[in-house]
Amino acid sequence: MGRFVQGIAGAVFLILFSGICVGCGGGATAVIQQPQDADFSVAVSSSAVTISQGGVSAPVNFSIIPHNGFSGNVQVTFAGLPAGISSNPASPFAIACGIDTAVDFGAAATASTGTAFAVQTVASREIRDSSLYVTGVPTEAELNQVPGRVAVPGLAMHPTGALIYQPFLTGAARAPNVRGGIDISDARSGQLRMRIFLPQQFMTDVDALHGDFLTIDENGQRLFAITSLDGSPQNAALTVAQLASVPLAIGSLSSPTTSVAGETPLMIRGSGFQAGIKLTIGGKTATATLVDMNTLTAVSPAVAAGPQQLTLTNANGETVSLDAAVTAN
Repeated sequence: MGRFVQGIAGAVFLILFSGICVGCGGGATAVIQQPQDADFSVAVSSSAVTISQGGVSAPVNFSIIPHNGFSGNVQVTFAGLPAGISSNPASPFAIACGIDTAVDFGAAATASTGTAFAVQTVASREIRDSSLYVTGVPTEAELNQVPGRVAVPGLAMHPTGALIYQPFLTGAARAPNVRGGIDISDARSGQLRMRIFLPQQFMTDVDALHGDFLTIDENGQRLFAITSLDGSPQNAALTVAQLASVPLAIGSLSSPTTSVAGETPLMIRGSGFQAGIKLTIGGKTATATLVDMNTLTAVSPAVAAGPQQLTLTNANGETVSLDAAVTAN
């Protein structure tokens, strides 16, 4: 089995956080790993795939580029695909060195739809839909709790559009004793849900290759930050933060309307869904099935006509609500 090229010189820092949550305790442990020689890298012909419900994407080519004499096969696994999305060949599959492998992605007729992304402006952050229309401008009084706070270029958004990950510094870049941090906020309300402090400060030098210094995995649970001991490129490293749990939040619903008689199938996309999660619509309990930590399927209950509040509650008591999430007709 090969390894991916790290792409960043210096030590690789793996930081395991139990999470520093607003209003609750947390802790952290650190493991420092020395980088190993990589023996292959992966080239992909496209960084984004667009699929219509019930359709199939254009082929995406995957290629294995060998290094240091590597000649074996590489197994590829797609983890965290949205509900209703599948690949052909089916994951996992093997790719041989020097041979392009075309992969198609298909979407079931019931696959969740929608696109949202976050934009950092001079004075605020904006949530925009796939047509670039502004759908929200979250505000956070909690941001003022860090004196001397400096925003770091770039935002990361949970794949479901439920959370925003905002990197920051506790002071001026490259100043002594400055640390990096990440605020995780509800994308709909702007409420600060979790704050993490890193052992090093973020890199902030924007150039042709570096415009963002933070990215996340498909579940919003592992955070990848380009950091530096003193803020200089010479001491740059990759810091990986692993959250013990992702904040509970609501991203999107498959349908904005339900029947007053109930029995309307729904797919809810969001973050931090756990086993035993409860769902109510208009105060009435709905039958819900946990697909993965980002996806629920449900059947709506019978409710009165009009806008209905949707509430999710995890087994640990964490809860989140969305007013007028659906309209019953």
